[in-house]
Amino acid sequence: MASYTDLLNKYDNKYQDRECNGWENTKAPGRCTAAKEYRNELKQFVKDAIDEEQKSIPDEMRLMEERIKNKEFQNIYPLMNYDFNYSTAFKKELNPYKIGITNEPTFTNFVDGTVKLKKYVDYMTTNPFPNNNTIPGITDTVLENKDKKNIIDLKKIEDSKLPYPSFKKDYPECLYPTTGKHSSSYFIRSGTCPTKIVDKDTCINRGYEWVAEKAPPSYIRNYVKTYDPDINKNIPAPDTPKPPPAPEKGNCFKPRFVYIDNSAKGLLGLEGVVPSTFNELNSVRPDKLADMMAGYSIGGSGIVPCSIEEFKNNDNKLNYSTILLIGTILVVIYMCGKK
Repeated sequence: MASYTDLLNKYDNKYQDRECNGWENTKAPGRCTAAKEYRNELKQFVKDAIDEEQKSIPDEMRLMEERIKNKEFQNIYPLMNYDFNYSTAFKKELNPYKIGITNEPTFTNFVDGTVKLKKYVDYMTTNPFPNNNTIPGITDTVLENKDKKNIIDLKKIEDSKLPYPSFKKDYPECLYPTTGKHSSSYFIRSGTCPTKIVDKDTCINRGYEWVAEKAPPSYIRNYVKTYDPDINKNIPAPDTPKPPPAPEKGNCFKPRFVYIDNSAKGLLGLEGVVPSTFNELNSVRPDKLADMMAGYSIGGSGIVPCSIEEFKNNDNKLNYSTILLIGTILVVIYMCGKK
């Protein structure tokens, strides 16, 4: 079920009519009264959920406006995953109405209710969350709140934009998933990578960052000296000579991202909330955080290396040094073999 509306439809007037059926109510007096109370409690539960969501709307809207203005999609992707609301998601998934526990005053319902509690226990111990059925922006959202739905629609628009055009080529979904079990996993920008690109237009068209080199002062001075009154007798000297545009030089840098893997990673084969929480606490030890920021992968999270084809090698001597090193090693091996 994607929304609280589905629950209201499940326990509608027909449900109450069935419980208030003369024969059913005769077998178990109180079923009709219990059904009415159950429906009223469900309506209040949904109302409280909508009202609770409304409290954060003003701050969320201001934040969303700032994100759009600052083009935050270039730094965090996807925003929907980054904002995944575990509290709301669990409340929607594990409330008694969704699980199917009712107040029907029968022994059969007592037994069924006890069995249905197993779903709650499974989520705490064995079942991963998020799971394959999780959809960010739906699973973790009270869709009945219209203001919240408007914010979700804005996030969808922002998430339809990639940080740069070839982002999915560099970070394919098959290696860095962001759906299903990874619905709360995301990318966050962590710096730049140097590239081989030397043309400004090419750099900008690829969505990278162009850093121009300033023209040296000597270039401007040399231009001013080029005016020769003896040679250019018929051309008046310019009052404020302006140098023609110098061929723009600079460096092109490609955005670099950290992939944060928030999928459930349990202990001893258990992927529920409790074992996964213990595992996450273990992952935030200072030594592991330092390793991750140094470029090592920790539990699926870490800085993604710069792609080889885009890397710019500014030290040509490195190639010769490498060749010399390999040659030296081969000579040593050859000499050792002769002995």
